[in-house]
Amino acid sequence: MIRVGMVLGLSVCNLLASSIDFELLLSGNGLLLVLLVVAGLLINVLVYRMAWNSFSKRVNKKLKVKVDFETSRLTQYNDDLREIIEKKTLELDTIEEEIIEKSKEYSSEHIYNRKAFYKISNVLMNIAKREHIPLTLMLVNIDNFQEINSHYGRKVSNDLVNVFISLIEFYSRHSDTIGRFGGGEFMLLLPYTTEEGAEVLAKKLRDLSDKQSQKTDDASKQFTISTIVETVDLKSDTIIHEVLERVENTFYLKTKNR
Repeated sequence: MIRVGMVLGLSVCNLLASSIDFELLLSGNGLLLVLLVVAGLLINVLVYRMAWNSFSKRVNKKLKVKVDFETSRLTQYNDDLREIIEKKTLELDTIEEEIIEKSKEYSSEHIYNRKAFYKISNVLMNIAKREHIPLTLMLVNIDNFQEINSHYGRKVSNDLVNVFISLIEFYSRHSDTIGRFGGGEFMLLLPYTTEEGAEVLAKKLRDLSDKQSQKTDDASKQFTISTIVETVDLKSDTIIHEVLERVENTFYLKTKNR
């Protein structure tokens, strides 16, 4: 329909233009010819306008279909992402409850076993990476613990461990995580602590254990300790186990060379 109108308008204009006798324009009939030419031009303008409107509607319709599709896809993506986040949050809450209820197997409620220490430390390590917080691991070992246990018996060695735990708890912060890895070996994970700060705490614990041993003749309270400090590399370390391996290897070499 639009094409027919365009052809008709152009034909009228061409026909009228070719048949115009300029002498007639000077006569009374010239006005009629002028009006016919103007009418042909107006028809062309209207036809072009109709064509543009039709084209715009088609383009807008296609754009609306595409926008509706993308909007629907993004809405579905957001719903899926929200469901995943809720599921992971529930899993983390469950893990936290399990840690609180099942992981504390020693007399002190602040001392974790190896498995629980791994879980908590990996969470803290991820937080430290995200927030760029310094994080340091400290190994603390009661010297000659196996000999003490063999010579004085299990009760004495347990009493010594409890004394040592009380010492650690007194000088540690609420944010620190303490784990017992068996025998007289303990691990302390210290957030917001550089290697220098951890060395200060390590020296304090060594000095206090020495003073404690000098004050009493009770074998269960006489002990010295060894410490190893290792800073967590927030760029290269991916799990806390990597840092633990470095600390334990350093401790092994240190005790071997004594």
